[in-house]
Amino acid sequence: TLAAMKELAAELERISVERIAAELNRLLVAPDAAHGLRLLHEARLLPHVLPELMPLAEDPGRGRHKNIWNHTLQVVSQAPPRLAVRWAALLHDAAKPMTRSVDELGEVHFFGHEIEGANLARRALRRLRQDKALIERVARLVELHLRPAAYDETWTDSAVRRLMVEAGDLLEDLLDLVAADVTSARAHRRQRAARRIARLREHIRRLEEQAALAEIKSPLDGHELMAIFGLPPGRWIGELKAHLRELVIEGVIAPGDKDAALAEARRWMAEHYPPAPER
Repeated sequence: TLAAMKELAAELERISVERIAAELNRLLVAPDAAHGLRLLHEARLLPHVLPELMPLAEDPGRGRHKNIWNHTLQVVSQAPPRLAVRWAALLHDAAKPMTRSVDELGEVHFFGHEIEGANLARRALRRLRQDKALIERVARLVELHLRPAAYDETWTDSAVRRLMVEAGDLLEDLLDLVAADVTSARAHRRQRAARRIARLREHIRRLEEQAALAEIKSPLDGHELMAIFGLPPGRWIGELKAHLRELVIEGVIAPGDKDAALAEARRWMAEHYPPAPER
């Protein structure tokens, strides 16, 4: 029962950190992760397993600002059950209580909570002796979680590329985290946020396609073509390379297939630059 769990809470101090970490990992990727986390708090077990979350869990929320603990649990439940994403969902707002400020108009702000949150995530996960790669992955997700949410139609290709470079192989996890970090009770706000992330995904897809196309080249370079045909440099090289590249893009020639490219190059040259008839 809940009462019995509360009485035995202190006994957790006897359990190894590694065992606690393993159980938390198992809980976080479970379908009912949010319920389990809520139960940890209600049973007074949270201070013994994740003391770093206590300021957030005890934060009542003020004025128009939502209760951060309830918001966090909802984000966890909405995030895909991948360990790094779920840990980032749990810790993404953990530094809000210590970064809260109120301006002269009474507006509440949490300036820098993503940076402080990343540091908090590292401390918490290191204390739990989690895998180093997981620690850095989670911390980086927490640090970047505000970036995609700021996306709008004014972002240039270079701005989106910068995000792609900064996120690296975390990009898909980051976008999933940001999509989960929408818990407004107002449907129009949820829909607007979903559209923003969908547009960002489409922008990224378009840039990835452009980058992939830019990497595609003719299997034969200019030096090889001049050696094959015994001809000097000229516009024929650029035209032939462009033709061969287009066939690679279309899948007619496999990337790097020099034999197929050579056969097609001979055919193309015979058609477009036939040798001058002998006199």
